[in-house]
Amino acid sequence: FGKTPLKPTMADELLSGGLTEGYSAVADAGGTFTDITSQSWGSRIKESCTNIVIGVILFIAAFPVLFWNEGRAVQRYDTLLEGRSSVIEISVDKIDGTNNGGLVHFSSMVTSDGAALTDPVFGISTQDLKFRRHVQMYQWDQSVSERKVKQMGGKEKTVKDYSYHTTWASNAIDSTRFKYGGHDNPGPFPFENYFLQQEAFYVGAFELPPEIENYVSY
Repeated sequence: FGKTPLKPTMADELLSGGLTEGYSAVADAGGTFTDITSQSWGSRIKESCTNIVIGVILFIAAFPVLFWNEGRAVQRYDTLLEGRSSVIEISVDKIDGTNNGGLVHFSSMVTSDGAALTDPVFGISTQDLKFRRHVQMYQWDQSVSERKVKQMGGKEKTVKDYSYHTTWASNAIDSTRFKYGGHDNPGPFPFENYFLQQEAFYVGAFELPPEIENYVSY
């Protein structure tokens, strides 16, 4: 069947069985739409049986997964105990070659001797280790809520409400994928996200490797 916009009061008539499956009701003029579909008693029984089978399979599979996870936890605990017994506390002021290959611990500020980081579009400069331009745009977004309504004879109707609201989003929301039109977004962002960081990070006399630099926050 085709989908026909209805007045808000017609949604109750749909739920009571006054209209056939496949119709949609416009709940209000503010951007909320309602779709109603029916599910027969037989298909509900089939769906319930499928869910029971899946549940039994997941229940059985949970035991080997739990055993594997507990084994990993014990192994991690033993590794931490071994590390605590062999770790060496060092100073960051100078590099001691005798500690190469050993497990060491130190604490100090992360610094850099690089130049200022500058946003090429907005001209904002900083002496920080990292700089990030995070772009958001005010756009329309679609929210969908679903509820089940039991009917006479074992049937069940599914009611889906589509509402539209504006929000700040970090990615372009494709309004052509919305269930209902009338809420068009502008399209691609006028500016893109941008990231800069210093060429080298130091902790005292030590230069941090790239894999450690990734853990330094903005």
